[in-house]
Amino acid sequence: MRRHRCARLTAAALLLAGALACRSAFSAEAPPAPAVAPPVSAETSAPAPPPGSAEAPLPAAQLAPAVAPVPAAAPPGSWAPPSTSASPVLSAAPAPVAPAALPRAGLFGVGINLDLLELGPIQVFARGGKPAGFFVSLGIEIDLGPYAAFRLPLKAAIVPGSTTIAGENDAGSFLEVALAPALVYRFRDTPGQRWVPFVLGGVDLGAFQFGRALLGLDPSPMGTAQAFTRAGIAPNAGGGVLFTPVPVFSVRFAATYTYLFVAHTSVSVLEETVALRLVVRRAHDSSSTGTKSGCESVHLVARMSSSMVTSQRWK
Repeated sequence: MRRHRCARLTAAALLLAGALACRSAFSAEAPPAPAVAPPVSAETSAPAPPPGSAEAPLPAAQLAPAVAPVPAAAPPGSWAPPSTSASPVLSAAPAPVAPAALPRAGLFGVGINLDLLELGPIQVFARGGKPAGFFVSLGIEIDLGPYAAFRLPLKAAIVPGSTTIAGENDAGSFLEVALAPALVYRFRDTPGQRWVPFVLGGVDLGAFQFGRALLGLDPSPMGTAQAFTRAGIAPNAGGGVLFTPVPVFSVRFAATYTYLFVAHTSVSVLEETVALRLVVRRAHDSSSTGTKSGCESVHLVARMSSSMVTSQRWK
């Protein structure tokens, strides 16, 4: 009986030992998950030591993480300027200054010019001869801008001629009375330019008288005129130079070529001009100048009055 009881106890002990061995084997295959510690901040106090230990609590600064935090970006107002020692800064080239606008011609920049008297010789080239004479004109020239101008002179030309046919002395003559509007282009660079070259182109609008001998035509019957008159338009072109010794007056030197076609005959007219020119001033320029001088006089009188009052007060 006692032997059977011991065998039973031994079998139970072996079963218990086997169960414990299997449990330890299963627990070793799946290790427990590590415990995550809560984040420690500088404000969190250190854990209290166990009772009975003499270890002092660690300061909060030692419990901060080892990685330093990234500093916050500074506000835009406190940004530091970039360093100039690393790379030299190239200075920007100054912007080109635009040249001043060229004013109109004349001393006061008004652009109204009067040709007081224009005189010069004239030569006529035609089939019947090459007579010479003279012409006179006067006119006005108005600026259209700093370079262009419109010219409107009234001129009269007389070429007497020396051919006499049937007792008529006007057989080789040439006469002209016309308006000669033209566009003028002046080569100006500076406001006070003394010598100003120019070119022009226009037409002669008026009446022209031609002698029959000048044109190489057969003479008229006895008792009739040996010249005839035509009204028409003749193109012209020319050029010259304007000399301005003083800003108010100038002298104009020019040469003009005019072409006419009459009675199936070509006629060429060459004119050389010497003209005295006057520059006109606008009326409101003088008024504005007078107003400015009047204001300056009023200011001067006011200053003198205030100084006299001050001196009397101090006395």
